This record gives sequence, C-alpha cells and structure tokens, in this order.
Amino acid sequence: MSDKMLKTALLSNAVFSTLSGVTMLFFSSFVANLIGIGAPLLYQIIGVGLLGFAGYVAWVATRDSINAYSALQMSLMDFYGY
Repeated sequence: MSDKMLKTALLSNAVFSTLSGVTMLFFSSFVANLIGIGAPLLYQIIGVGLLGFAGYVAWVATRDSINAYSALQMSLMDFYGY
C-alpha cells in the first residue's frame, strides 16, 4: 500500500473515530437507548477513549513517514474493538 493511500485510510479512520467519539460522549443516552445495553456513562467513557484513539491515528497519519508498526498497531486496535 502506498504512503498516500495509507495516510488517506488513517485520516478517514481518525474522522470516523472522532465522529463516533463525539456522538458517544455528548449523546450517550441516545446511544444507550439505541443499543439497549449499558448505562450512558459507559458510552461516555468509550467516547473519550475513541477521541484519544482518533488523535493518535491523526498524529501518525500526518507524519512525513508512517511507521509500519504504528499502522499495524492501529489496525489491530480497530479489529479487536480497541
């Protein structure tokens, strides 16, 4: 995969994670009711974690050279639900 394609994929991941994190943080009651599992506080905590993850992904994606280990690490975090 080319660096440009990898950067685009990582930045897309960061945007999606940011949107998901903000939704879970500020609309946690709605998310809890929609999913039907857990208390809103649980989704707020997950939202904060997603925002941290999104920041890390965006930081890695904006480096001149992307470390292959970091890209693999983020892929595994996504795959295993972080």
